Amino acid sequence: MREICAALRETPDYLRSLYLRFVDAFKMRGLKNVHSDYVAAVAVGDYLAETIIFGTDAETAEQNAIECGVAVYAMNTEQLSDNAVTRAWEFTQGWLVSNEARFNYDTTPYYGRIEQCSDGKTASYYVIPQYLDNALEDAGFNVKKTMQGFREQGKVITFTDHEGKVRTKKRVRVNGNSVSVYHIQIERDGTPALGGRK
Repeated sequence: MREICAALRETPDYLRSLYLRFVDAFKMRGLKNVHSDYVAAVAVGDYLAETIIFGTDAETAEQNAIECGVAVYAMNTEQLSDNAVTRAWEFTQGWLVSNEARFNYDTTPYYGRIEQCSDGKTASYYVIPQYLDNALEDAGFNVKKTMQGFREQGKVITFTDHEGKVRTKKRVRVNGNSVSVYHIQIERDGTPALGGRK
């Protein structure tokens, strides 16, 4: 603390300029999110500990602090991503169940179709993307990132096209029409799924 106070007496904005230097360093690496202020503050603390307590030279300490910040960003981004996908999945399950009547061909608009799986405990929802995408956006989720998370966690059934690319959407027949859909399965309580024309 004595050394920090001495530095502040000599240069009043010492800590702020150090903090801003780390903010800029992270921005240059494309690292920014809602917690960027906290990550830069952690980097300042790491830098001060390295130079004052452990006697590391300033240049090495700065590089070490940046590496520390990059690691914090990586962990934070992963946690935020996983948390967002979990919340989006919970929302999607609730949306599917609460809108089940919309998966019957005689409703307007209809959102797709449902089939009961052979195990009797799971239902396959063939969802016209426009409706689920709009619902996710209205709830504040990023559709592209959400679907990427669903793919990675196996929450949406994918298929491989003729080019070998993994796709989230596939074409099926809904009410006599060939349409692009998301294929999502969720467990049910044994209640028969509402049917729609194939």
